[in-house]
Amino acid sequence: MESRSKKIKNIAVKYMEINVKNVSGSWPDPSILSSYHTDDVHIRLARLEEKWLGLDR
Repeated sequence: MESRSKKIKNIAVKYMEINVKNVSGSWPDPSILSSYHTDDVHIRLARLEEKWLGLDR
């Protein structure tokens, strides 16, 4: 069973993947996308960052 915290994180990332096309500013904490984090949510956030920066081509 998925924890409530993980479920909320997944909902938030799914919302961003579907609805957020352009971003501005910077990440509040760059370590959030470090290679230390390997769970699904962090990997999806890293992919979104690459997409937003135009690095996913």
